[in-house]
Amino acid sequence: PSHGKLSRDVPMADAKARKRPRVEWTAVEAVDGARVVYNRPCQNRPRTDEKGLDATKRSVQAKTDSFCACFSPSVRVRDLGSGKEILKDGRAFRTRYQTVFRESGTALEQRVLARAVFESARGGKRSFVLDREQHASLITPVGAMLDGTLGLRGPREQGLWALYEVDAAERQIAGVWL
Repeated sequence: PSHGKLSRDVPMADAKARKRPRVEWTAVEAVDGARVVYNRPCQNRPRTDEKGLDATKRSVQAKTDSFCACFSPSVRVRDLGSGKEILKDGRAFRTRYQTVFRESGTALEQRVLARAVFESARGGKRSFVLDREQHASLITPVGAMLDGTLGLRGPREQGLWALYEVDAAERQIAGVWL
């Protein structure tokens, strides 16, 4: 799926690479596509549309759907050091990010400060993107309840390393290590 125009937080080192026609889809496009959606403004203050319906809820749902479409339905998020699961499946992933989008609002932003890309050989199934990310205005759920019912942490600035495993055949992010 198309995820819109890719931003250029991390400049390309090779000017000639920018001029070359691109034939193959890359892992960077998958990760950048998810970041474009993550950075899409999403109103978190209650507002109604012209029919009196809750437009905020629909806005959060649409952003969550678009973001989750960038990831495998069976995506798992793990701690890079221990291997411990942080988010065990696509359902937990969806619940957590719906809370993040609902609570963080329009100021939520993720920037890539540094990046290393490990593309698979031609025809390979998996590639990896390692990003040093900086998140702004991030609000996250506290505890085991990913919907925020046990409380929220933030808003805050947070820097982290994220390793994304990208499935080339599915054109989706299959796994994340933080």
